Amino acid sequence: MWLPRLVAFFLLLTVGSGDPIYNGPKRLGAFDVVRPTPIKTLLQNLGDPVSHKSPFCYGYGETAYLRISAIHEQTESAGELLISGIPNCSPNAIVKTARDFRSWKTAEGIGLGSPRGDVLKSYGNPTRIQKPDHELFVRFFSDYASKMRNASPIAQEVLLYNGVLKGLPNSWTSARFGIQDDKVAWIMLTIDD
Repeated sequence: MWLPRLVAFFLLLTVGSGDPIYNGPKRLGAFDVVRPTPIKTLLQNLGDPVSHKSPFCYGYGETAYLRISAIHEQTESAGELLISGIPNCSPNAIVKTARDFRSWKTAEGIGLGSPRGDVLKSYGNPTRIQKPDHELFVRFFSDYASKMRNASPIAQEVLLYNGVLKGLPNSWTSARFGIQDDKVAWIMLTIDD
């Protein structure tokens, strides 16, 4: 008698509210969407941030930039990570680091410079393919938004994967891959709260 109830319970967990199941990456470098990563863990090898308030911004030379933002209700844990080939914070907030985070990859081996086809092979069809617009650039790359009207876009398309983690109905998660010239130009992984 208890077996049918147990099966029904697990079906409710996976079907739940009708939200799509997230099939994007669960990790990028040390950042994890299943178990929130303490910001301290992410910062320990990067160096002291300019400020002890989120977001925390780092640059590796002039070729890679990293922004880490806290979860709003749990400020000691990271809720968003953005890694890109262009600055994603104001210049006075970026700390230069000797740590080359360009090598940070998802568990499936996707990182900056990965082919678009590898993203699709790893995660399947995206929830949506977005054509980047000024509003998207303001949201993710606000310091460059004013320059983008006259410059080439930072992505030709954005592959969006979002949904809830399987078995965790209140775990909305999203991943965005900015694609430029058929390669990953930037990756944003978010625990939406």
